[in-house]
Formats: sequence, structure tokens, C-alpha cells
Amino acid sequence: MMLTNLILVNYVIQHACSSFTVIINPVVIYRLLKPKSENHYTLLIMNIFFHWLFAVSVVMHNGYVFYEAAGKFLNLNRQTENYFLAGYSNSFLIFSTGLFRALTFITTGLSDFFVALDRYMAISNPLTYFLSYKKRLFTASYTTTFVAFFALLIICLLNQIKPKEGAILAMDFVNPSIGDGIFVINTTLFILYSLISLRFLFKLGYYRRNPAVATSQRNMKKVTKN
Repeated sequence: MMLTNLILVNYVIQHACSSFTVIINPVVIYRLLKPKSENHYTLLIMNIFFHWLFAVSVVMHNGYVFYEAAGKFLNLNRQTENYFLAGYSNSFLIFSTGLFRALTFITTGLSDFFVALDRYMAISNPLTYFLSYKKRLFTASYTTTFVAFFALLIICLLNQIKPKEGAILAMDFVNPSIGDGIFVINTTLFILYSLISLRFLFKLGYYRRNPAVATSQRNMKKVTKN
């Protein structure tokens, strides 16, 4: 019963946060796209879109898990303490929604990594960034994320296995080595994103303590735009 309660609490929190993201992210994207002048938030907009996709996948997957859990609760299936995890009637929906969630999680992590790298390069060397790296980073970002999404989708579909009874995670439906690989990718992306973001914050703090340097950086940025 303890495991059941922990899973329910975890899924309720995820569902609430994701539902908020599904509603608010389109508003944020609209506001960023609203200016008529050249838009400098293209990479950020794409990142917000990927976060929206991930939130949609969480709402779909968790919603179906709640539906199954409610059905078992209403049927008073208490023959086993683990009734919440036991015997899902439609493994296809668990697999498809869970797989969509796992894949969008990875692509969102990739997008976060490129946004962090973009911000760090912009503040570290704005002249080189605006002249050489800005468009390249955007191209690399959307190319890598889409390739990763479809490549992992194909790999997971080709490595399906028969899940154990009560499986609720998409990784329970694929070869364990595939699940381990996805976990390693997610962990690596999180570490890289965190390290780059920390470096960016240190740089930002340095410029805030040295306004003259920040002014010089802004002037170089204006020159590159002209």
C-alpha cells in the first residue's frame, strides 16, 4: 500500500504541473512571437514547444494510469495489496503514451542543453556568437532533437518485449538495455545542462558586478546587428 500511495502522489503532482504547462506555454509562445520585428527567441520558442509536448505526453500517460487505477479501486480489487499495479487491461495505451512521454523527455533534455549552451556562448563571446554560432546552434538543436526522437522511437519499436504483469512504464515494454541507455542519456544531459547553466550564472554575476564590461558587450552586440 505504501508503494501505491507514493505512485499516486507522484503522478498527481506530475499531472497538476503538466496541466498548467499545457495551458500556459502556448500563451508564452504567442507573446514571444507577437513582436513584428526580427525575433531573437527562436531557440527559446522551440524549447518552450518541446516542454509543451512533454507536458502533453505526461497528461496523456498519467491520465490513463489514473483511469485504470480508478477502475480497480471502484471494483474493490483488494485480493492483492498491489492492486494499483496489477493487470492493466490495455497494455498498448500504456506503452504508446509512456513511450511518447519518454521520447519527449529526452528531446526536451536535448533542447534544454542547447538553450543553456546558446546562453553561455552569447554572454561569453557575443561577437563570435552573433557572427558565427547563433544560426548554427539553432540548426544543430532542431536537427539533433528530431533525429533523436525518431531514432529512439524506431529502436524502441524494434526491441519490444512482453511486459511483466502490472507494467506501467514504457521501458517495461522494451529490452532492459534500451531502458538503461535512455536513463544514461537523460542523466548525462541533465549533468551537462546543469554545469553549463552554472557557468552561465557565474558569468552573468561577473557582468553584474562589472557594469563597464557588460556595457562593452552590449555595444559589440549592436555592432554585429548593424
